[in-house]
Amino acid sequence: MGPYVLRRLLDAVPVLLLASLLIFAGMRLAPGDPAEMLAGPDPSPETIAAIRDALGLERSIPIQFLLWLRALVAGDLGLSVVNGLPVTELVTDRIGPTLELAAAGMALTLLLGGLLGTIAGLRPGSVTDRVVSALASLGLSTPAFWTGILLILGFGLNLGWFPVAGRTALADDPLEGLRSLALPAITHAIASAPLVARFLRDGIAEAQRAEHVRMALAKGLPMGRIVRGYVLRNALIPVVTVAGVILGNLIGGSALVEIVFSWPGLGTLLVSAIGNRDYGVVQGVMLVVVAGFLLSSLVVDLLYGLLDPRIRHGRSR
Repeated sequence: MGPYVLRRLLDAVPVLLLASLLIFAGMRLAPGDPAEMLAGPDPSPETIAAIRDALGLERSIPIQFLLWLRALVAGDLGLSVVNGLPVTELVTDRIGPTLELAAAGMALTLLLGGLLGTIAGLRPGSVTDRVVSALASLGLSTPAFWTGILLILGFGLNLGWFPVAGRTALADDPLEGLRSLALPAITHAIASAPLVARFLRDGIAEAQRAEHVRMALAKGLPMGRIVRGYVLRNALIPVVTVAGVILGNLIGGSALVEIVFSWPGLGTLLVSAIGNRDYGVVQGVMLVVVAGFLLSSLVVDLLYGLLDPRIRHGRSR
């Protein structure tokens, strides 16, 4: 297992390198000039030129990329062109809230999606199955920001159960931190749980038709043991795949959900940086997003081996 993990980490290096090149080029080719935004209204050409020179934007794009890449290898993401703060510091301050929200959203997604998918999968074609399918379709078709707004109106403003915006650190006040985390995490779960429920439902329904499951039923084994040992284990492999994609999205930060709830995570930082043409911050956040997807992919591959002993180190035997 150790050599496989090391190999996957080494394989991630060229992926991150290519991603950094695409991100860098994409920001430089995008319309807008950070020097003009920093110069204020009606700036003179000399002022804009001086700012561009100070930011190093007068150099050719390949030279800018090589200088940025050299700093990146040394662990330096550069400085924000807006406030001059280190990008590493800005990303570090925001990644904690994003990971906190991602963990809570993922936990609720697996809990809700697992429950609905299991109930529907054990009774395919039943009224329960159709109700769960209808709820899943509703969840998938409703935009996450709209779900968040409805939760704010219902449980925040009308009932007053949860704060409608902002974040309280769990370390400062655990109870208030959980209250501030509840609505954005539930919003993520409502948007993502239908995918888990659908994959799990189909996996359970298919697993129940397998020959070894019918044999276990014929032998009179308890239904609970059959579901746990024969049905769920086989049905979880496709669920792990879709859960990995969801986890990557959550680590990357869901900008719409964070904006709706004024959550100080990577998503809000990215949107603000794009609006300000803050090249360094955008590049830093996007690299974290790519790294999050690579990490979730590695976790998925490792879980495959735990769920199915025939799968080892990313290949079947």
